[in-house]
Amino acid sequence: MSSWDDVHFVLLLPIIWWTASIWRCSANTGLRLYSAGARFATLGVFIEYALKLYIRVEYPRIFFNCEDLLLNYGSCF
Repeated sequence: MSSWDDVHFVLLLPIIWWTASIWRCSANTGLRLYSAGARFATLGVFIEYALKLYIRVEYPRIFFNCEDLLLNYGSCF
C-alpha cells in the first residue's frame, strides 16, 4: 500500500455508490420499516467511515505496526 489515504479513498467510492443505490431503491419496498432500516444502515456505514478516518488521523499506529513497515514509513505519521 502506498498509504492509508489511498485505501480510504478507494473505500469511499463504493460507499457512495452503495448509498445512492440503497437510498433510491428503499422507497420501493412494501413496508416502511424495511425502507427505514435500509436507510439507517447506510447512515451507519458513513458513521463507520468517519470513525475510520478519525482513527487514521488521530491514532495511525493502530492500523499496523509502523516499525515493521518497510515501504512507506511516512504514512505512520
